[in-house]
Amino acid sequence: MPVATPPQPTNTVILPPPNAPFVTADGKIERAWYLSLRQIISSIGGFSTTSVSNSDLQQLTDENLDIATADLPSITTRLSSLESLVADIDLQNIPSLQDVTDALSLAYTDLDDATLLAAPMINVVANKLTDTTSANATLTTDAALTVPLNVGRYNFELFLGFYEATLGTGGFQFDLNAGNAVIGAILYGMEGFATAALAVAAATAITTVQSSATIATAAAAPSWYLAKGQLTVTTGGTFGVRWAQNTISANVTTLKALSYLNLTKVG
Repeated sequence: MPVATPPQPTNTVILPPPNAPFVTADGKIERAWYLSLRQIISSIGGFSTTSVSNSDLQQLTDENLDIATADLPSITTRLSSLESLVADIDLQNIPSLQDVTDALSLAYTDLDDATLLAAPMINVVANKLTDTTSANATLTTDAALTVPLNVGRYNFELFLGFYEATLGTGGFQFDLNAGNAVIGAILYGMEGFATAALAVAAATAITTVQSSATIATAAAAPSWYLAKGQLTVTTGGTFGVRWAQNTISANVTTLKALSYLNLTKVG
């Protein structure tokens, strides 16, 4: 028959096993202790070397360690005796309350640093929600594919799907010279499909025009470009795509919804 696990008290603090070190080899608080001490501090509302701010102390239980609810005058005494109580269950080198305070301060600093390092990178995304058309060969800013950028280094990806009904000879062209951000440097490559697979040399300027003279004529099977690279922003502002027909045609060229510009700040 399975043995039932005894219910844990509501305010239980589970301490690390007796052989668990308080600090790691590099002098930082060991994680299991850190989590347990956070529970203790949360229960008692914080402590210093001379007093505790809460009016009572919630029960903290772990095997032989049991500090019952106490009034303020006796809290400091009970906390001070914590070291000897823990020593009774064969924990070695139990720190003083001041040691705990100092170690937790360092641990919180380390935690903040780790959180910052582990934070997701900042993404800036522009998604084109509707089809738009062009009936001329003048490059024009597409507001749906324009984003604000701060100073920094960004990886970027641009996907454009486009077609021209019936003829296809109006073609398509674009550059990255929309917006007023100052781009210090840029390097990107591009691949895609116009009426056949294509690949071009890498570009090193936002004014470089990428174009195809003839493009697909089916909305359900459009031509496409995929550009990937990195750029630096030296003065913040807006950045985006300009596009148009490659040459004026009797039919409009359509840039399809779901085209997008995605930038990730990496520095």
